[in-house]
Amino acid sequence: MKVKIITVLLLLFHVLAFGIKPEKEYRMTPSDLEIRFEEHRIKTVDGAELISWVMEPNLERENGKAIVICGSDAGNMGYTVFYAKNLLELGYKVISFDYRGFGDSTDFEYNPNNVYHSEYITDFATILSWSKENLKPDEIGVFGLSMGTLVANLGYHKDRCDFFIGESFLLSPSKNRQRILELKQKELNLPENSIQDEKLVVQANVPTLLFAGNQDEITTLEDSRKFCATRNDSKVIEFTGGHLRGIVDVGVEEYFKIIDQFIKDTDANKR
Repeated sequence: MKVKIITVLLLLFHVLAFGIKPEKEYRMTPSDLEIRFEEHRIKTVDGAELISWVMEPNLERENGKAIVICGSDAGNMGYTVFYAKNLLELGYKVISFDYRGFGDSTDFEYNPNNVYHSEYITDFATILSWSKENLKPDEIGVFGLSMGTLVANLGYHKDRCDFFIGESFLLSPSKNRQRILELKQKELNLPENSIQDEKLVVQANVPTLLFAGNQDEITTLEDSRKFCATRNDSKVIEFTGGHLRGIVDVGVEEYFKIIDQFIKDTDANKR
């Protein structure tokens, strides 16, 4: 099983597409890690059907809080099961989901040369609202990866979370598009409303913890610092490494210890 986990993590780094690259096949499911879970199919306001896994921590560890994982632009939620496993061990209920066109969610005519699709924001907001209404956690936070940080940040304006954790934070779609063109010689597209989206990104004000690699040339350390600079109860964890390499370069145990402590500190600051 350890070999399979390592393989999935390596594949996660390998599928970094800097463009939309969904997979239908699940290379790992909660069952592979003996996680208690329920599968749900949740409909959006525009008729898409999203698949979601609601994963349960051991009863003696449950802390009443939930975390929604908002994935990147490639693969599917099977790549985030190992992240979920570690959050569950800390007592958090974890909800993962697939955007339309990913995994077993509704098919979608995505453009592989897009930075993101506006529909993904609707998908995330749907899952967050459903989780709050049906699971009724004491608090609910979001853990976003790469494109998922942008999607979740924009979704904040549709339905709010209590805390936000992210890695490889996407602050500016237009700047990221330009960086990818310069560094990867790949030209990507932006949705029609991306200019308005870019203005909304900086308006979300929620306690935020960001992991940022100092060798990440696309979603840069400087972007993460800029986003957190004007927010209360927010911080950036710098690591030596590249895009989405935090779990490896920080170390698994330390990575999730930092997340857990941040959430506890956020709670303490509210009192």
